Amino acid sequence: SRALAYIRMQNFQKALLDIQQAIHLKKDKAIYFIERGKIYFELKNYEKAVQDLSQAIFLEPEKAHSYSIRALVRLALQDYEGALQDSEKSLKIDSTITQSYAEQGIALAMLNYKQESQLCFDKFLQGNQPEKYYTLAHNSLIYGFRNKTLLVKSENWALK
Repeated sequence: SRALAYIRMQNFQKALLDIQQAIHLKKDKAIYFIERGKIYFELKNYEKAVQDLSQAIFLEPEKAHSYSIRALVRLALQDYEGALQDSEKSLKIDSTITQSYAEQGIALAMLNYKQESQLCFDKFLQGNQPEKYYTLAHNSLIYGFRNKTLLVKSENWALK
């Protein structure tokens, strides 16, 4: 779709307009709410991102990826309990979504469950190449691994 092309070009305003038109035509398509939620995340409108991802989950409750994305948004909101719940639900549905292990690990670390968070990071690293700098990144929230060390950077908080 044209909206996805705009997203790839990082023209989020035009992508948002296209997705909104698609939602207006088909309000029962979870993918449209997922994509709009991702756009809102990029635009740092986290509350709207959570709303759209919640709507996508309402429409397709067994879509693990929606929970994983919402966990990322909740990390940006510093809603660590919510991020933890979403990452756990994502992994319960599909344990192969390794990004959810990273999100869960960060939420646990921020809630001071260091040992539990390390187990999540270990699972994440099993599914990825730890020698590389691995980043799950958006302008507002970057977390990654370098030499098996978690690096987190955000506008408001940091964890090393």
